[in-house]
Amino acid sequence: MIHYLMKTRSLISKILLYLLFLFWIFILTAQLLIWANLRLLFLPQVAVVDMSASLLQDTLWIPIGLALPLYLMWLLLEEFPHWLYRSLIILTALLLLIWAVTDIETFFRGLFMLLAALFFVTIRHIRRSKEIRANAFIYLLACAGLVIHYGPQLLPTLNLSSHSGPGHLKILDFNISMRGKEEQRSRIFALIARENPDLIFIQEINSSDRKLFLRRLGVQYPHQLWADRFENYNGGAILSRIPFKNSRNIDIGTPYMPGHTNVNEAVISLLGQDVYLYNCHLYPAGHALMQLIFGKRTLESFVTHTRTAYLRRQAEAEQLHKIISRARGPVILAGDFNDTPNSRVYRLFNERLQNAFASAGWGLGTTYGHYSMQGSVSKHWSFILFDFLRIDQVFASPHFKILDARVDHLDVSDHRPQLVRVTLRQID
Repeated sequence: MIHYLMKTRSLISKILLYLLFLFWIFILTAQLLIWANLRLLFLPQVAVVDMSASLLQDTLWIPIGLALPLYLMWLLLEEFPHWLYRSLIILTALLLLIWAVTDIETFFRGLFMLLAALFFVTIRHIRRSKEIRANAFIYLLACAGLVIHYGPQLLPTLNLSSHSGPGHLKILDFNISMRGKEEQRSRIFALIARENPDLIFIQEINSSDRKLFLRRLGVQYPHQLWADRFENYNGGAILSRIPFKNSRNIDIGTPYMPGHTNVNEAVISLLGQDVYLYNCHLYPAGHALMQLIFGKRTLESFVTHTRTAYLRRQAEAEQLHKIISRARGPVILAGDFNDTPNSRVYRLFNERLQNAFASAGWGLGTTYGHYSMQGSVSKHWSFILFDFLRIDQVFASPHFKILDARVDHLDVSDHRPQLVRVTLRQID
């Protein structure tokens, strides 16, 4: 009987290890298709495929991250057989898992320490035992893929300089939600007073915002360019401490929907150079995805809407790209792109511009998701919600050095504000 139980236990263990091996093979394949963009070779470039890749862009790391404390625990338990050490190792792993589940965005910022510990302990384990299990090897490859994909975003920002100077700009980019009330706007003004940015890029303004912002910020930001929301979809505004040399609103239309979108364009002078500022809000498709996930939209309706929205956003991005390509100087492009770094829209701008958060941010940098899901999830489970889409972007041309970028957790809109500091390189 004992022999039979031992054989059964051994068989179950082998099956579980085999399933774990297959799971990490699946994750590794997903990394290649999504993060390495191999899907462009093997899958059709259609709206639903791109939307799915965007959804997984900053969630694919989660199973890898949650497994980190467990793999570390398994390796360390083999290194330290004493019961006291084993108890401390198990308790630490449990606390790390609780941290991950309750605050997954902050947990991501601690991954660099856990990854370093994993590779160090793994090397010790291989040197001691001269072998490594197949599932652990595939998991290590998945960890390596995570490191390659996120790169600088895994590490704390090292540039701690806070002083301003010639050519220095602090930028606030924020989709403030056109449904925002004056009380919520007051919290935005408090953020502006605390951060004191030089330039403010706003998306989704309502009919009373222009008067409100002029009254509250007219002295600090006397140079303001506002879109007319009655003619342009979800118009925005650029507020500046620095005088505009010229400014205009550019209307963009596409053949895919009757509505138009607005782009704010302004030019300022910095270190004797004309700097071109662009503020945009490209057409969204994520709302339909949220409705599908929570059963408020049929699959057929989602596919139809997503395809049309996808084509419209792509056409808007292509027109915007042509506009900024004609700029005869340094460029700053900010706004709500409604697309993640795993999209054709993002890659279009990233070819010639630097993305601020990818260059100098620490963490996921996600700005959307948590607020929109709150009404669809039980209050008992709301603690697991987090922003999982990085759709608000700040791009700068290579004329700028990006010093740092971070996301503020102000929760007055369905988006989070992003703060970026750049400095213009002086021409020799």
